[in-house]
Amino acid sequence: MKKIDVKGVVPPSIMVIITITAIFAAIGCKPAARGNSKKASVNITIPVSDKDKYRVTLPEYLREIVKENRKKMYPSPKPDIIDIVRGYQPSGLDAKTDAAIADFIKQSKEKDAAPPESMSHGEIKGELDRLFDYLKYGYAAYQYFGGDEVFGAAKILMLKKLSLMADPVNVSSYVNDLLIPCLDAVLADNHFRVGEQRLGIRSHLYLNDDFIVQKTISGYTTEMNGQIYQVLRAGPKRFEGLLPTLTRKGELAYVLGLNRTSKVKPEYVSMDIRLKDIRTQEIIEKNIRLFPVSGQYRDRLSNEFYAIKEVDGISVLENRRLYLQDESDLTIAGFIDSALTLRDKPVLIIDLRDNEGGMADYASDWVEMYSGVKPPWAMFVSARLYSRTANEINPWAKALSPPEWGVWKSDAPIVIPNDNLVIVLIDDTVRSSGEFFAGFLRLLDNVLFVGVNTFGCLTTGNIGSVVLPISKQKISLGADLYIRPDLSQFEGVGVKPDLWVPPGESLDRVIRFVIQFLNRFSFEKQHAASK
Repeated sequence: MKKIDVKGVVPPSIMVIITITAIFAAIGCKPAARGNSKKASVNITIPVSDKDKYRVTLPEYLREIVKENRKKMYPSPKPDIIDIVRGYQPSGLDAKTDAAIADFIKQSKEKDAAPPESMSHGEIKGELDRLFDYLKYGYAAYQYFGGDEVFGAAKILMLKKLSLMADPVNVSSYVNDLLIPCLDAVLADNHFRVGEQRLGIRSHLYLNDDFIVQKTISGYTTEMNGQIYQVLRAGPKRFEGLLPTLTRKGELAYVLGLNRTSKVKPEYVSMDIRLKDIRTQEIIEKNIRLFPVSGQYRDRLSNEFYAIKEVDGISVLENRRLYLQDESDLTIAGFIDSALTLRDKPVLIIDLRDNEGGMADYASDWVEMYSGVKPPWAMFVSARLYSRTANEINPWAKALSPPEWGVWKSDAPIVIPNDNLVIVLIDDTVRSSGEFFAGFLRLLDNVLFVGVNTFGCLTTGNIGSVVLPISKQKISLGADLYIRPDLSQFEGVGVKPDLWVPPGESLDRVIRFVIQFLNRFSFEKQHAASK
């Protein structure tokens, strides 16, 4: 499926190479000292003729991480995946009922009544009938989440809870105590919303960076109270709680952390670690607390479609959305054309933090302009519900009568050649087509992802909305269904980074890492030239 609109929603070795010119040998930059926010500037240019001469690879273990994460992003599909996805088509959708539902939605749009303060039991029962009609005939994930059996049980539960409520019922109580909890019990779709309430599932990263762990020949080691300890275990599995990271000084290391997916966000999580004193050989068991990373940095991010800036001589492309705000918004052309300039940069940072999505085609076009290769749509097997109801909910959804179900297999993934080092900053608010952008970039050779995993907001796409007839609550739902080729979970999991770093500090740490990396390259070239 070529066009996908998800607006409103929607190391075995791999050679990681950057190309640098001999000018670095004369730069003499110094890495920023601990606690010092001032960093040296690097001016980067690259004659095309020098590319092959000045290739430098990242550390082997980092290349292994990159390759493994690309493999997880693009797994081998199940042989019968198309048949499985076809099985998610609701059965028994007839043209007459579909037309009646669509006509009712159309008529409701013409009525502009204010929402009431309360509703009778009879009014609520009638509105629930309408809601479940909308879901069956207009929601692509209806059968995926259980179809008539599951949603029928949810409706019975709603009616039972309603019978225990006063008559009439305050609309706020109806929505928050009955409608949302009962739907939330059966849905895990971060695009599905009742009002502004998402009925999905989220992943949260918990860290404790009091302990910085280094990987040595003898294993993992850390310093505590002036003593050196070997880490024997961290987390439920042996080293599950050791995540590759960049320190505040921009150095490669490991940090104690866990990523947890849930409907709720605990204040902290606990993790058991086992250490061995290198000097005394004493075994120590400790239980440590891990805390969620802060999201306060988001207020400091720009809200422009895109922006290009230089940070200490390193090019940074910021992209916060992939849709136009109105017809006079002409920024999309500049965004796509920026790839022509940025593809000549030997080091490029792409800052996708807080990207809210939009049109995935814009992301595909940017990657094609940057690399010269059209990225394949390889993340999902896609399905689309074609019905008159879906069309009334979202005009982007084609109306067919009787309703039909289209299925498209995923393209085969490829590794797109790229000689430059591209570092992508992601966080847990990158969502919808912002995650498609991250997926396209993951296909590039020599790309490194830094931050935390993205939102995981792509079970459905092609999002539209419908207003319930009496309460006037807006329901947002999708006509497209996206299923991973291996049936793995994406919702609430998203695209994972190669290096786990608090997003509020990721740009600063990456800049320090790049400067130190280039300094090391400069030293090696000077040393080689002196021989």
